[in-house]
Amino acid sequence: MFEKVIYIASDCRSGSTLLDLLLGNHDKITSVGELWRLEECLNNPKSHCHICMCGKSIKECPFWEKVEYMLGVPLGKIKTKCHEKLIDRRLEQVIMLLNHKLFIFCSYFLNSFKHDMECAVNMFRLYDAISKVNKTPFIVDSSKVAYYFRLLYLLQPEKVKIIFLYRDGRGVTYSKMREEGMKLEEAAKGWVKSNRMMEIMKLGIPKNKIFTIKYEDLCKQPSKVLEKICHFIGIGFQKKMTRLDKCGKHIIGGNPMKFKKEDDRIILDESWKYSMTEKDLKIFEQIAGKINKKIGYWD
Repeated sequence: MFEKVIYIASDCRSGSTLLDLLLGNHDKITSVGELWRLEECLNNPKSHCHICMCGKSIKECPFWEKVEYMLGVPLGKIKTKCHEKLIDRRLEQVIMLLNHKLFIFCSYFLNSFKHDMECAVNMFRLYDAISKVNKTPFIVDSSKVAYYFRLLYLLQPEKVKIIFLYRDGRGVTYSKMREEGMKLEEAAKGWVKSNRMMEIMKLGIPKNKIFTIKYEDLCKQPSKVLEKICHFIGIGFQKKMTRLDKCGKHIIGGNPMKFKKEDDRIILDESWKYSMTEKDLKIFEQIAGKINKKIGYWD
């Protein structure tokens, strides 16, 4: 039943939850949110993402109970969070750029990679179980983190397609300042780091495995963008995909907007244009202007 995972790669505050919700309206797609957070959600009751989109805790959600049954093991025993104390981040980045066979070979000698490989294998087990529960061949995973999509691709390249979702760095930076209380410099540097990592991790991946869109285009022309994504996936476009339907889904993690069932409008957030001062914009330009222009944001 399970054919492919459609992995959304982006920085946070870039519209990944919105895209996840819209794609999940398709009859052949199940959206699950940030699946890499599942281990954290189940084992850390203080985690902000332990509540499923249906409003129940993941442990009490009927959908995730069915997924657990399909797996044949308790969800709480499934490792999905990669190792945080890596031996050498630069060394690991280089190894991640190797081809499938060389990567598998190296994983036998690095304990951190052994753990991460186990997590990637578990992700595919979860995709398969979710596919069987909802009887859909495609799973959307909006985990965003570049490291994860590279792991998944290296493990089963034929099963992975990646959507790179970009948003104007000024919008992302301001959103982090407003919603997360981050300082401008920290937010801008984090955005740069995330985008650079995405560029590194996609090296060597065939073009037919990658699709690139902008958050702003998705909000302005949802039908046009979603039609292109459907063509990329290999399925027919359905008009209902343009509705921001928040009912009947079981997404974990992501933007809290998923819980606001009454808010079903696709609204472009460009509040940074009138909220960031000239000084703010100059600081951003110094830190992230070059990469922002490279992505295509010139004004």
